[in-house]
Amino acid sequence: MEPAKAHYWRWILAAALLACSFQLVWFSLRCIRQIDIDGIDYVGIAHHVRDGQFFSSINGFRSPLISWLIAGVSLFIRNLLFAGKAVSIASFLCCLILLYLFTQKLWHSKLVSSFAALWFVLARGTCVLAVQMVTADFLLTAFTLLYFLALLHCLQRSTTGNWILLGLVHGAAFLAKAFALPWLAVADICAVVAVPARNFKIRMAHLSLAFLFPVLIAGSWAAVLHAKYGFYVTGTQFKTNYLQSTVRAFDHTHEGSYAFLRDTSSEIDKYMVNDPMPPNSWPWRYHISPQRALRPALMAELRNIPRALKEVAILLTPGGILAFLLGLAALGAQRTKYHQEFRLGILIALSAIALVLGYCMLVFDGRYALPIVAVLIAFSSRFFFSSPELPLAQRGRHVAVALFVAGIIFSTVYWASPFRTHARDYQVVCYEAGESLRSRGTGELVSLGIGPFPQYGVGWEAAYKSSYFGGWRLIAASETLPEKDQDAMLVNDLKQAAANAIVVWGKPSDDAYRQTVHLISNNEDIESVQTIRDPVIGETGIIIFLRAQHLTQRYSIQHAPPPRVHRKK
Repeated sequence: MEPAKAHYWRWILAAALLACSFQLVWFSLRCIRQIDIDGIDYVGIAHHVRDGQFFSSINGFRSPLISWLIAGVSLFIRNLLFAGKAVSIASFLCCLILLYLFTQKLWHSKLVSSFAALWFVLARGTCVLAVQMVTADFLLTAFTLLYFLALLHCLQRSTTGNWILLGLVHGAAFLAKAFALPWLAVADICAVVAVPARNFKIRMAHLSLAFLFPVLIAGSWAAVLHAKYGFYVTGTQFKTNYLQSTVRAFDHTHEGSYAFLRDTSSEIDKYMVNDPMPPNSWPWRYHISPQRALRPALMAELRNIPRALKEVAILLTPGGILAFLLGLAALGAQRTKYHQEFRLGILIALSAIALVLGYCMLVFDGRYALPIVAVLIAFSSRFFFSSPELPLAQRGRHVAVALFVAGIIFSTVYWASPFRTHARDYQVVCYEAGESLRSRGTGELVSLGIGPFPQYGVGWEAAYKSSYFGGWRLIAASETLPEKDQDAMLVNDLKQAAANAIVVWGKPSDDAYRQTVHLISNNEDIESVQTIRDPVIGETGIIIFLRAQHLTQRYSIQHAPPPRVHRKK
């Protein structure tokens, strides 16, 4: 199925490579030093692996594959942050290669394959995510493309080997990101139904072969987690996100002896790896009946689905969505001739629905859509080109092309475009705070307030990132500064924490910021004060270092009894 003007593929592929290279260089100059919250965890786990601390590297919330890869790359790139960036960028480039190969296998056209690669590069934010973040989403995207490539083989030849290969890719995708286990299981079931078979037993045999490796790999990882947590679970991501975002249990559940601060010492280790459900913590004891769990999940769906559809529309552009629908209709009209392509299109559509509904039950981020967006791009790219073998309505195709071009241009220049939001590095304050902390060796830190740029990931995250860059451990934090009636609680909490330093975020013009600094100055034995400055807006906070003799007078923190979990009636 080779569209007209197929000899243009070299120019389109060259444009894709040029655009990719330009964006990687452009964003590297602005974001290569940055770290995100997920990246801190992945890099910290890799640090444990590299140090041979395998038990400490077990984390129920984070899937392990990307950390294992970072630990391996760190044999050649000693800086773990840059090793993580290398893995993230390499997985992004791997997605481009696999997208080209999958599209070529599906449509047998270098022109369409080259266009799909260019589309993925130009989609808003894909390149910047690879540079700015250490993320497993590109790993999952790569495995998703491999999965649908294997699924295409199953549609073409339903052999034992192809179904086993499908399951092997499924199991590996679970190690990249836990969401792949239930999501691709839905795709497995739909695929078994879609592939022709003589009887029910053959379908069940295919399903068993597809589930073989996912069950073995997930069961093995559950046994590893049992060694640390005492529960056979494949991960804690679902429950943590459900409790945090869906039923908001973290908002009204308090554990620990602090009155004002939030105790993070049990959740964050020496490498700043966060475990929101550490062993013996209250979320393991939190139970909610299915009847009461259903309504919050439905409310979360209603709240998150519009955002998810918006993110998918931005990545695909309205023209891409229209091309997918037009192509599916055209294949359906000739499904006798194109039965494999039509079935694959239906499976892609069902998988997209399952992904959106699965994530929206909890929380949705734009990068979560990348795996299915890459597959949709591979399928839809064919329908931007005319062909006598598979004619489309000329007017509909022209509208799709126009909407696609307009969508790409708009996503590049509008106010939230990465080219505009990444005009400079907003994590400079975290680097400066980290350097001040690192100059004092290692220690424990308490954070008060939020950073100056919450819209750029330097809000509540500022303390975590500063601690990471400084090599310190964050043991307690509060995203708000105390009010007058909370001063005594803060003072008592700081004495209990007995931290080596206290960072206070805020502006000198803010009364709460000045009063908090004055309160600490009058109640703590201060050794020195270091101002944190942003090159554009000036002072954004201070770090108060405490005297060594003060630190030796540590207060013992009595463990509170298991908290009473407050549930909404």
